[in-house]
Amino acid sequence: MMLKFLVKGQKIEILEREVIASDQIAFVTLKFVFDGDWKKFHKVVQFTQCDETYNRVLCTDGLSCLLPAELHAGAVKLSVFGYDADNTSGLRATTVPVTLHIRASGFVGEDADSPIPPTPDLYTQLLQKIGEVQHGKDGADGKDGKDGLSAYELAVENGFTGTLAEWLASLKGKDGENGVDGKNGVNHEAIIEPSVYDLVQVELAKRSKKNEARYSGVSIFSNKIKCAECGSWYGSKVWHSNDKYRRVIYRCNHKFDENRKCETPHVTEEEIIAAFIKAMNILITERDEIIENIQLIRQTVCNVTTLEQEQDKLRSEMEIVVELTQSCVAENARTAQNQEDYQKRYDGLVERYEKVKSRYDAIVRVGKQPVFTTNDKRIRFFKPCCVNFILRHTFKTIFN
Repeated sequence: MMLKFLVKGQKIEILEREVIASDQIAFVTLKFVFDGDWKKFHKVVQFTQCDETYNRVLCTDGLSCLLPAELHAGAVKLSVFGYDADNTSGLRATTVPVTLHIRASGFVGEDADSPIPPTPDLYTQLLQKIGEVQHGKDGADGKDGKDGLSAYELAVENGFTGTLAEWLASLKGKDGENGVDGKNGVNHEAIIEPSVYDLVQVELAKRSKKNEARYSGVSIFSNKIKCAECGSWYGSKVWHSNDKYRRVIYRCNHKFDENRKCETPHVTEEEIIAAFIKAMNILITERDEIIENIQLIRQTVCNVTTLEQEQDKLRSEMEIVVELTQSCVAENARTAQNQEDYQKRYDGLVERYEKVKSRYDAIVRVGKQPVFTTNDKRIRFFKPCCVNFILRHTFKTIFN
């Protein structure tokens, strides 16, 4: 299926509009017709949906590209930008975006949850285009030749007189001598800090099934209240989970085991929290200082401004390196140069880009993790549920 567009100046007109369905892979082709103003530009088609952007390189002679498979049902902004590699003033052409509407497909095949082939980033596509320019595209595959003689048949032609089994046996040589033992390896630096390892071992021992009491982490009050009759732990239960009378209670985990009913009553979560508050208020005297420390923790672990600023800086640097690489290749194609010097400059730009991109990807991965990070080395990671519980049950409740 093909969609056709006319790019005239900074305006995009849709010449042929078709219904687009989601979940397609390499099926929808977009073809562009450019006016004379765009002839000298290296052209890139840009797709934006929500907070994600995908680029498709057309270069100077390209007129079509595939619709990225990652686009899902909903509105998509399409625009085109171009740059002139021969222009030293940073000339760039842009267009006003047009909106494409993708409808939900009815695809429910067995591979519906299989990973979608990702659209290569702009740098990877440019390197591919550069390789095609430097080395040329692969030609069409030739016809298969006739089957050649086997190794045994070649041996017979060259004077071997035995059977196939005898020939195979003749290929086996004598065992070689034992080699010299290698040098002792160098000890690698510990991946996990010893202090962290020791804490994990203590926690694993506490959670081991060998212990009399099975570990539970359902709530902060799990494994904290014991039954006065049988000595078992109290566990949380939910009453009326699907209506307005929903409530969380705690009772003995072995209350109804083996037809032996413990007479200890259940307690509600509100009663436990109230008792906990009362005990904490008796034990803690420096409440103002603790409140101030908790506020500091909240401001520290939830602050990602530094990471966002570094991400923006790295993104700008990657764009600059891409433009420098394009200028380097264009200059080499236009004027005669020492190819060793050119290759050094080119390899240096590629290495610089890979380093910046590696750091950028690392920051993006941290941003997608369900945690809050901090520059304080004493604080590693806090899951949002832990932070919310601390702030809700400690900061708001305990000290009121």
